[in-house]
Amino acid sequence: MRAKKLFISIITFFSGLKLAHKLMIIYSMVIGITIIVFAGQLINETNKSTELDLIRDSRDLLKETKYSIEREVDTCYRTINAISGDYDTMSYIKGWDREDQTEVVDFSMELTKRILLIRNLSPDIYQIRIYVSNPEFPEIGSIIYSDSRLKNKKTIVTETMKYSHGYWQFDHPEVNFNPGTLERKNVVSLFVPLRYSNYKQLGFIETSMYTDTFFRHMFSQSENQNLIAFIIDYRGKVIYDSKSAFAKKYNLDGNGLTELYKGYDLKGQSTEIHIKKGRVPMTLISDYIETLDATICYVVTNDTIRKNLNDARTLIIAESILAMILMSVIIYILTNLLLVKIKQIIASMRKVEDGKLDARVNVSGQDEMSELAFHFNRMISKIGDLISEVVKKQEAKKNAEIHALFTQINSHFIINTLQNISMMAEIDSKYELADAINSLGKLLRYSMKWTKEYVRLKEEIEYIGNYILLMNIRYDYEIRLNIQIPPELMEYEVLKMMLQPAVENAIYYGIEPLGQNGEITIRGYSDEENISIEIIDNGMGM
Repeated sequence: MRAKKLFISIITFFSGLKLAHKLMIIYSMVIGITIIVFAGQLINETNKSTELDLIRDSRDLLKETKYSIEREVDTCYRTINAISGDYDTMSYIKGWDREDQTEVVDFSMELTKRILLIRNLSPDIYQIRIYVSNPEFPEIGSIIYSDSRLKNKKTIVTETMKYSHGYWQFDHPEVNFNPGTLERKNVVSLFVPLRYSNYKQLGFIETSMYTDTFFRHMFSQSENQNLIAFIIDYRGKVIYDSKSAFAKKYNLDGNGLTELYKGYDLKGQSTEIHIKKGRVPMTLISDYIETLDATICYVVTNDTIRKNLNDARTLIIAESILAMILMSVIIYILTNLLLVKIKQIIASMRKVEDGKLDARVNVSGQDEMSELAFHFNRMISKIGDLISEVVKKQEAKKNAEIHALFTQINSHFIINTLQNISMMAEIDSKYELADAINSLGKLLRYSMKWTKEYVRLKEEIEYIGNYILLMNIRYDYEIRLNIQIPPELMEYEVLKMMLQPAVENAIYYGIEPLGQNGEITIRGYSDEENISIEIIDNGMGM
């Protein structure tokens, strides 16, 4: 009900506006709504397209990151194979004789050279160590150590027995056996059993890289506020870049990242899931690295882009409103210019309303307004001509009425005079003359009394009888009138003076040339649709 009242109020208000204001409002609304709708659709489509592009780019980054990690894994395995495949090194460790200490220095120098060569060929390798199970084997520099130094030896033994590819330890603090080294960085280490042919296990080989080197590609995204990459190892530990702008922006740590994919099984498959951090929608894409038994994940969001697009939409709407206001002013001015002739026509119509029929509108141009002004001028001219014609007709009618009045007065005078003469004739016993004068009076009264076009047939026959009576005075012979009309037809209306011309022709052309008594018969009869009247004379014929 309120909506209906509001709608009626708006319509009433709009109806009361001038045409220029109506056009301005309509144009402004059409332009404004079009711009706003177009801007909204453009922003929404851009948002969708940007989100799809961001996910597609993130998938490409994930593939590149996975490839980078697999390349570092391959480097670690090649490094270990280069050492474990060296016959001299393996045979020396296997066949080491405690009593022979002379070859230790030479062995150490040769082994150091090999390690340096390997590290030069693979600069990403941070550390290469050999842990020997023989407790009596001497520790050589920073390369060969006793396996008793391994704090997690049991775990390493268990894992290397379980997995043929060795034991991977991710993002753990560097174990430095040099007490003078103060800096400690997190590294990724690979432990592989050290065997010589089919001989029993001689110990372990460890190769390690710095975590940010091993996951170089993943850590290179730290400045990106729209995504973060992290690794989930086989134990469920999350490895990520703590310096990530994304992590700082959304206050995420290892536990926070774990909460994002809580309830989803990411292991062993490539996935894409839609998640939320608070009210911020995100997309998590992942892939499995079989060699490491780990899952690499990317979490992406276009929240920043969406905010930028929303800001852009707000700016577009604000600019649209300003443009709409400017367009409204321009449209108002142009509309007033276009409506100048209409205003002139309205002013001229008001002059005509006041009786000034000489008002005209200046016609210039060939547009619709000029055509309207031209036809307005023609209409006013036509109205003036019609008024003049009506005035002339009314004047003519008035003159005719006055003339008819005079004629009526004269006819009354003549008829009254004839009646007086008839009375004088009767006084003098001139009855035939009196009858003739009475017939003439009746004839004149009937012909002068023209109040209507149609009269009863009875009145028309009576008029013909008076006319025949006067004609008998004129001729020496008698003209008889024979009426054969049923009484019921006498009340029908016929055209006044319809029979007189035919009767007159019958006398002049039929009976008068005969020169003797004649007879005129008026016969009337009717069928189902028409009434027929016949006038017959017994004269010479035409």
